[in-house]
Amino acid sequence: MATRIRHLTRRARLAVIFLSATCIGLTFGAVDRTNVNRPPASKERILFQSDRDGNWEVYAMRTDGSEQTNLSHDRADDIQPSASPDGSRIVFVSNRTGHNEIFVMDTDGSHVQRLTTDAAENVYPAWSPDGRKIAFTSNRGGNDEIYIMKADGTGLVNLTNNPATDAGPAWSPDGSHIAFHGNRDGDVEIYSIRTDGSTTSRLTTSPKGDSLASWSPDGNKIAFASFRLGKPDIYLMNADGSAPVRLTDDPSADYAPSWSPDGRQIAFHSSRDGNSEIYIMNKDGTGAVNLTHNPAGDLMPKWSARFKTGKSSP
Repeated sequence: MATRIRHLTRRARLAVIFLSATCIGLTFGAVDRTNVNRPPASKERILFQSDRDGNWEVYAMRTDGSEQTNLSHDRADDIQPSASPDGSRIVFVSNRTGHNEIFVMDTDGSHVQRLTTDAAENVYPAWSPDGRKIAFTSNRGGNDEIYIMKADGTGLVNLTNNPATDAGPAWSPDGSHIAFHGNRDGDVEIYSIRTDGSTTSRLTTSPKGDSLASWSPDGNKIAFASFRLGKPDIYLMNADGSAPVRLTDDPSADYAPSWSPDGRQIAFHSSRDGNSEIYIMNKDGTGAVNLTHNPAGDLMPKWSARFKTGKSSP
């Protein structure tokens, strides 16, 4: 599975992110037509990566697509951003040292701090619900594993300790489990592991590849991307893996789901308008809306419940 994103052409980078899971009945609920068009919450933001400035940068926008702002402003590629639970810091991946490392910065792009200092590839960072830890994927041991470190980069622990490839960690809202995708049973599937590493459960059983899990805010559902019909679509299942439902049915690729804080909507990226854009839809798959409307590539959205503007570090 391709979890390494190096100095690539724009087309190649898009292919790496869209198709990473390949290397590694349609049902809808009652239609809620009010969610997508509700006014944007003042403190909420959607973070994403975009190459509209010639290289990948970290962007933030309001939930109606307004105020799209470049936060990272660096010549290197800055990708996979996610805001801390208190909205004061952003964790992201950058190759500004020559390979992918985990960094944090304030929400205005200042006070950049490098958290990992290993020559391996370090990707897919994810904050714990209390903001005290960050999970991520690294191949520093020879294969991709899920690691956990403190928010300052210390206290590193290999969580998965498995010879297979494990990637894309996502914390449960109560902090007790981390969902991830891995090929330990041959196919790329979604798994859940306790954050002390004691118990691992397989949640999906598709031979086509399931990846990039995202827990609903109440912890009862998991959205994920699946190639089970030949191209990536967004699916929804119960947190125990039961009752999977396909949410998107567009001929183009739909990938990287991220829940809204109130659990009513899901952000994702899609190529349905000819290039990759950030969309939101209702949690039943209806009412998809393009937020970015930019001819460049916009990928990997992460919805933030709080987003503090201005400098937040001393």
